[in-house]
Amino acid sequence: MSGPSQALHPGLIGTAARASAPAHLGALVAAVGSRILAIVTTWHARAKERRALAAMNDHELRDVGITRADVWAELDKPFWRA
Repeated sequence: MSGPSQALHPGLIGTAARASAPAHLGALVAAVGSRILAIVTTWHARAKERRALAAMNDHELRDVGITRADVWAELDKPFWRA
């Protein structure tokens, strides 16, 4: 017996469609995992840079052109905010 979905999508019904689903799922999981890793890496880098700013003395801050108030403003931001 043939249903409407087989008539509209004959190639999607059967073993070929079921065999390709895990490959698509694996690619999706890999892409999501890669994106999450990139986000966490960015957050870690921001936190590290902010700790480095906090450790600078006033002379070093002048050399890079920022003030202590700029540092405090940066340190007040949560790690996920640029």
